[in-house]
Amino acid sequence: LKPMVIIDTKSGLAWTRNANLLGKQMTNGQADKFIAKLNSQKYGGYSNWRMPRMKDFDDSFDFAIWSKDMEAKNRRMAKRMGIAGLRSGYYFTS
Repeated sequence: LKPMVIIDTKSGLAWTRNANLLGKQMTNGQADKFIAKLNSQKYGGYSNWRMPRMKDFDDSFDFAIWSKDMEAKNRRMAKRMGIAGLRSGYYFTS
């Protein structure tokens, strides 16, 4: 068990347990640098962090339709998965 990450059993992907590690929005360039830092520090025991693909999000969350009901659904899904800090509306994908 790696407490800094969770493994999505459906996709096999590792996600950071905290979806908002820095606690602020980042530009795409800042996100790329942050991912490089996670890899150099082997965050959670991994050195292959990358920007998630849209399909990665689609497999676990429904960001296609924005509504308060969907936000609540995504937060419930994140809680079940053990992900904290999920924010709406500012995630980059590759």
